[in-house]
Amino acid sequence: MSIPLHMVQGGFLLGRVAGIPLYANSSSLFLALMLVLNGFSFLGFSLSTMFLVPLLVVLFLASLLAHELGHALTAQAFGIPTRMITP
Repeated sequence: MSIPLHMVQGGFLLGRVAGIPLYANSSSLFLALMLVLNGFSFLGFSLSTMFLVPLLVVLFLASLLAHELGHALTAQAFGIPTRMITP
């Protein structure tokens, strides 16, 4: 009997790109929370930072995911299988 991958990973499936499952786990969510809180503590709580800080955190996590996806797609191009991506 095999354990489903999403249970082993401890996160939730974001989707698939080129057949590679993309997962977000609790450490990714913790990182996002810490970045948001740090951004607010550094920049303060104004109307502009209420939109700017979460936007910058989402863009940062998207760039992290794109970076890891680049590694996975390069590995596939060289014939190395990739089981999953977890930023």
